[in-house]
Amino acid sequence: AADIKGSELFTVRVRELSNGKDLADEIHATSGEVVWASDASAFYYVAVDENHRPVRVMRHRLGEAPGKDELIYEEATPGWFVDIDLTQSDAYVTVSISDHETSEVWLIDRADSRSKPRLVAPREPLILYEVEHHGEGLLIRTNADGAEDFKIVTAPVASPGRENWRDLI
Repeated sequence: AADIKGSELFTVRVRELSNGKDLADEIHATSGEVVWASDASAFYYVAVDENHRPVRVMRHRLGEAPGKDELIYEEATPGWFVDIDLTQSDAYVTVSISDHETSEVWLIDRADSRSKPRLVAPREPLILYEVEHHGEGLLIRTNADGAEDFKIVTAPVASPGRENWRDLI
């Protein structure tokens, strides 16, 4: 992904490293974030709206026209921003939605390039959390329950809702 105009609108291009050639795939008006599906048949990216706000997570399949890209998540509420990342285990794409005081995270299974996002815990006012994957569970850093300098909780991947959060540290 490159921003060649300095406008913070990135264009994503794909280069095949084995031969150094660029593929025809070219995605405009992105935040520059890209996470690949495990089999490299597709990648996820964040599209920006007319105000340059990161609002949509899209899935692009290599070789298909960008107009066919699949909408994975869209944030309609102004003031909220969308971000994607890869868990350290490489198992999941995280879709993080946040403002300055509240957050929400969705997980996408990287091993299934047709996977739909699964909500970890719905946003609650003034509750922030971040998610990492570890084995059969999740490690979650949060300020929930009045944690002054945050705490770490665990939750099962299969049922990660707040009702299943258990304090670790």
